[in-house]
Amino acid sequence: MSNIVVQTRDIIVAARPKFEAVKSNLDFGKEAGFAMQILQKNAFLAKTNPDSIKNAIVNCALTGLTLNPVLKLAYLVPRKGECILDPSYMGLIKVLTDAGSVKNIYAEVVYEQDYFFIQQGTSPKIEHKPEVMGDRGKKVGVYAVAFLHNGGYQFEFMRAEQIGSIKQRSEMGKKNEGSWKTDEDEMWKKTVVKRLYKYLPKTDVSEAVVNALQLDNQNNGIDFEAEQATKARSNAAALFDEAEDVTGQGELEEAAEEVQS
Repeated sequence: MSNIVVQTRDIIVAARPKFEAVKSNLDFGKEAGFAMQILQKNAFLAKTNPDSIKNAIVNCALTGLTLNPVLKLAYLVPRKGECILDPSYMGLIKVLTDAGSVKNIYAEVVYEQDYFFIQQGTSPKIEHKPEVMGDRGKKVGVYAVAFLHNGGYQFEFMRAEQIGSIKQRSEMGKKNEGSWKTDEDEMWKKTVVKRLYKYLPKTDVSEAVVNALQLDNQNNGIDFEAEQATKARSNAAALFDEAEDVTGQGELEEAAEEVQS
């Protein structure tokens, strides 16, 4: 067994105490195995800050998002010499549906050659038929639909320029780095899912929801201090709002105080 493999294994094993201290349905042995496979396949990721690797694995327990590559709920990715846990849009959907306020959520990107019809008012609805035979053209928008327990549904649509505006408020988006570069469609879907959540029926906000949203905001260049995140738990929508609207630390503190009041 090579020294690199041994060192990687030791880093992962060191995350066990904090991982198992979290009340999570995830099994450390399985997540350690997934992490080992990921790090062995990516030498650059394996050379990131060892503490960040441990923290990323612990974040799996905090969010309830597995590293199982088949499920594609979250990924270990390198960023500025650190290893981070990056929730996918499907991962965010999982923590939101697990919270119990909706049965399911899905999101789709709309292209200019697709058939797309949206109706608001007293009978809101969306019709979308993707173009499957030819070039779909450029992206013009994205929508997400949530199916409620009472049989109804709620949807949200965002135009391309709205997504672009939010992208420019993100540190990673401004630089066109990370998922904004490699998985742009997923970032569009993640953004509209976060916007949609603000209009959904709210149940008690779980720690997994708060942790996943806080983590995603931090990954995109918005740093929530632990105290601010705690204040925001009384209104989880604030965690979404900051990703879209807040850029300065002073504004962050002001927003947290408004949530608390």
